[in-house]
Amino acid sequence: FWTACHVLVPQFERGLRKIALKLSANVRRLVADQGLEVATLGPILADEAVIRFLGFDVAQSLLAVFTMPRGLNVRNTMAHGLLEPNQDQRGIAMLALMGVLTAGYGLHLLRQAAGDMA
Repeated sequence: FWTACHVLVPQFERGLRKIALKLSANVRRLVADQGLEVATLGPILADEAVIRFLGFDVAQSLLAVFTMPRGLNVRNTMAHGLLEPNQDQRGIAMLALMGVLTAGYGLHLLRQAAGDMA
């Protein structure tokens, strides 16, 4: 489960970034003296186009699970090395899998819609 957590959480973020790009959401910004910065999960889930696509409740649920300090904060726990190896990671792994499946289904719907429009 340790490996699953470390693989799935970044892939979930990557999937949502792809959804945001397909929705023409702004996922990059120019930062003075730093160059181009890519949006992380919180700003992506707060983007109006992403909220419209996912629905407010789904977007808020994903924020609570993955990025909110008062929620589970799974993304930041993984990104900052705070998940202990001796901790039971089954729940986090299942939430990460749910996130990847949600993003994958969203990408599928967007591709299907693009195909219908062609």
